[in-house]
Amino acid sequence: MLLHPKSQQPQPPAKKGRASGFNTPNRFEQLHLDPDPLEPDDEDYREKVPTQFLVDSSKSILAENNSPDVGFRFSLNPYRGCEHGCVYCASGETPILMAIGGTRKLAELVEGDEIYGTVREGHYRRYAKTRVLAHWEVQKPAYRITLRDGTELIAAADHRYLTLGGWKFVTGTEQGRHRRPHLTPNDSLLGTGQFAASTSTERPDYRRGYLCGLIRGDGLLSTYDYSGLPKENDVQHQFRLALSDVEALERAEQFLREAGVATNRFEFQPATPKRRCMQAIRTHRRANVESIYQIVAWPDSNWPRTVSGVRAITS
Repeated sequence: MLLHPKSQQPQPPAKKGRASGFNTPNRFEQLHLDPDPLEPDDEDYREKVPTQFLVDSSKSILAENNSPDVGFRFSLNPYRGCEHGCVYCASGETPILMAIGGTRKLAELVEGDEIYGTVREGHYRRYAKTRVLAHWEVQKPAYRITLRDGTELIAAADHRYLTLGGWKFVTGTEQGRHRRPHLTPNDSLLGTGQFAASTSTERPDYRRGYLCGLIRGDGLLSTYDYSGLPKENDVQHQFRLALSDVEALERAEQFLREAGVATNRFEFQPATPKRRCMQAIRTHRRANVESIYQIVAWPDSNWPRTVSGVRAITS
């Protein structure tokens, strides 16, 4: 019997059995995994041991053995496929609603993108922003789901959609081992609905409509008549657009420049602890103001190009 050099206590006898409790590393096994000494019920196990994904290059549940120590050629392992274990597979062409507005194809998403999902609060389900944590590709049989409004969705059989009756898989049966909630022709899906087709910003009608809504809603466009008053110029033309959204202001400035209207940028309001900084563009040239009147005029109306007596001037 062997004794420990320090405690001089006898070691427990080695366990005996029909098979070994572990497989020692050898030249036929490149991947070796030591069991974790912590128990799954231990608090440290749940908090400190992260989930590990071991990449396996096999593409089939049948693995061919090339070891001379194994007496059979093939072994069966049903645990094969996507290492993330995700069943929510959809076509890469599926549009995804982004948190900043607009859509992007599922195949073009990257980790960190902010998109819209849903969260349940009591008896209600609301839209909520979430981030993409992982993105990968997989090839598997898919099904085409056609909705009443003509929308077509392509997804795997195990993909689930949110309906009025809860989450339901793409396929399933009413009875038997494959019984599960699945889509039927009577189901109604919950979501944002069909996305509108994106409009190219290069179209002249889009640029004119954008400027019309922005200037009529937030801009100052007026012509003041000072006839009979001691002013250097009897008629003054003014255009000003002040916004806290710099991106929208830059887009309006670009669209006006493409229409032949040059403007000047200036700070309209500095930032304060309670308000954001506001930038603005303006012009006082008669030709520029006349062009802006034409741009924002309703197509089916005779909106005047000049306005008199808009503001009362007193001495």
